[in-house]
Amino acid sequence: MQKSIRQLSPTTHSLTLEEIVPLQSADSSLAFFDDRTVRFFQEYAQRLLANPSFARYPEIAALSFWMRKANLMRILKENTQLTNTGIFASPRGLVFHICPSNVDTMFLYSLALGLLTGNRNVVRISEKLDEQITAKDLVFRDRISCAVLNADAFLALASGAREEIAQKFFNDAYSFDQKGCSSPQTLFLIGSEEAAQRCERDLFDRLSQITARSYRRDVYGLACLKFRHAAEDACDGVITALPEKNARLFFAESLVNPLEHHTCGTGYFYLKVLGAVGDLAPLLSCRVQTIAYAGFSEPEVAELVRTTRTCVDRIVPFGKALAFDYIWDSYNLVEELTRKTVSL
Repeated sequence: MQKSIRQLSPTTHSLTLEEIVPLQSADSSLAFFDDRTVRFFQEYAQRLLANPSFARYPEIAALSFWMRKANLMRILKENTQLTNTGIFASPRGLVFHICPSNVDTMFLYSLALGLLTGNRNVVRISEKLDEQITAKDLVFRDRISCAVLNADAFLALASGAREEIAQKFFNDAYSFDQKGCSSPQTLFLIGSEEAAQRCERDLFDRLSQITARSYRRDVYGLACLKFRHAAEDACDGVITALPEKNARLFFAESLVNPLEHHTCGTGYFYLKVLGAVGDLAPLLSCRVQTIAYAGFSEPEVAELVRTTRTCVDRIVPFGKALAFDYIWDSYNLVEELTRKTVSL
């Protein structure tokens, strides 16, 4: 039976897989980081930023910031190995993007990189295709992420600075209901038990106020989901207590390695206290994608990078967990979407 595909852009109509395949051999009129493509995304970013209805969506603001010409030129500059004398970068051809539905803006990042590298692009929005097209496969497996907060440094800050950290943590975690691969599911507090308890209480109170203002969901239905997940975690020995909880936010204390488990999202965080940042490395595996941090000095961040870089792909400050870049899950997407021809 012939599969029908609904095309959404540039026009809306139905077409068959057979009509898509010939695009693979069609010529592209776009060069590698073509000026027309860069101008298009610069204008698109400006329009997004100018639209007041998008102001309350941090993921849209992040997308707009990433699409600015200055950032696109940074990406080009950091990939000069593709434009050096004797190397000619050309598009691979037709790129078929299968993007996750749990991160609303991811298909635009993927499409942007496909266009910037001069490729023709087909983006799957939701429905599955059973037929296979011969292609270079880039597979992004299931990943989890965490956040690390220095308890003593947090407590030493003025109230306004603590509020800023709490807001950034909220943006990282709640923008996609903790369902993004880089959304933190576990919060590690670094310091003594006494400092960690004070930090936990302060952060919980601030997050509670922020979620009450900004988290617009079926709050009580999702609270039932969190209670059910907590009951399952308790039965499985994953958590030992719920020291802080309300309808929008659960801190679930764990004595095991929480990075071996998934939360249900929607504001359910595993909480674990570690004496020093160096205690984090033994808990990590290549399943962990992003570590977001706050409250650490430059030498401490350098030590965090040194001890975790063999298995973790991204180490970023609070507020940057969802910031997309062309290097993702150890792939340089600019290179992966480009053919290299060498002239000697």
